[in-house]
Amino acid sequence: MTTTEPITIQVAPDVARAYREADDARRQEFDAILEAELRALTCPPPYTQLPDWCKIYVDLTDEQIDEIESAIVRDPTTRTVN
Repeated sequence: MTTTEPITIQVAPDVARAYREADDARRQEFDAILEAELRALTCPPPYTQLPDWCKIYVDLTDEQIDEIESAIVRDPTTRTVN
């Protein structure tokens, strides 16, 4: 079970005023938004295991990688640059 503790955060005066004047439903919306923002700032994203094909360069030397990359022919006319 997760427990929570109240915290104090600094917000712009107009945000604080809107929160104080809000009804319970609106305060819950504020709380949900603030919690999501705080989680995004303080919690790292979950680790995702990359598929095996992503490890194609793992045991290659820099020279071997350079050789592979030099063999790749890229057509600059197929790429759009904005």
